[in-house]
Amino acid sequence: MLYVRSDLQPIQFTPVSKFPEQVWCKLRLTHAKEIMIGVCYRTPTTSVFGTGNDDMLRDLLQEIGSKHHVLMGDFNYPDIDWSVHSCLPTASKDSQLFLDCLDDNFLSQHVTVPTRKDSILDLVISDDPDTVDGVQNLGSFASSDHDILSFDINVSVTELSVRRRVLDYAKGDYMSMRNELQTVDWESILEPLPVVECWKTFREIIDTMETKYIPIKSTSSSKITKPVWMTHRALKSVKRKYRVFSKYKSRDHPACVAAAKKSKD
Repeated sequence: MLYVRSDLQPIQFTPVSKFPEQVWCKLRLTHAKEIMIGVCYRTPTTSVFGTGNDDMLRDLLQEIGSKHHVLMGDFNYPDIDWSVHSCLPTASKDSQLFLDCLDDNFLSQHVTVPTRKDSILDLVISDDPDTVDGVQNLGSFASSDHDILSFDINVSVTELSVRRRVLDYAKGDYMSMRNELQTVDWESILEPLPVVECWKTFREIIDTMETKYIPIKSTSSSKITKPVWMTHRALKSVKRKYRVFSKYKSRDHPACVAAAKKSKD
């Protein structure tokens, strides 16, 4: 089950993947940006959904890997050591493939505390390492043998497009501004003042002229800007390179090397 506060206006989202135990909603952040929130359960019992359950889970991760998302749930991979992000020697093939799938899609897993006895079975996965933080284990839930996890999902206000008012210098009446500036008696105004006050007075006069002779226009600014020559695909590759490095902190890590090569290409 996935409960969402109604004033967030969630929209049901259904992935193409046929992984059986999943439920999703989509939250609109701006007119051009959204985040997917999902809950899933991977049963370790093959008699319930058959032997293809792990494959379908990896298909799901590959499908949502390029989307802004947070996926939580009981994944039942006890043989992964999340403190060092590697499988234990006794790990199954599916555990290693699951870990490889996260790395291949540059996904972050945020839970590093046990959620059932000494095992980390319940995970929180996101496409951006900065999306989730403050993960806490709040103890057991009623008679369940799993613990409660609490965490924050961060939506930065800098992701929003902000309208602001600026001077439209291209349409300024500079002839009238020059004519008025020529009537200013700079010597009598500035000569009695110390240097700092001279500069301050000069700036105030110029600012007054700008306000008078240069019109105001409304413009928007957003978090991401890019050169005109850069394609959105190239920008995405560069952002992914930064994201991967912030996760592994090593330029020699295979994921960092691959992301850097793709970005350079």
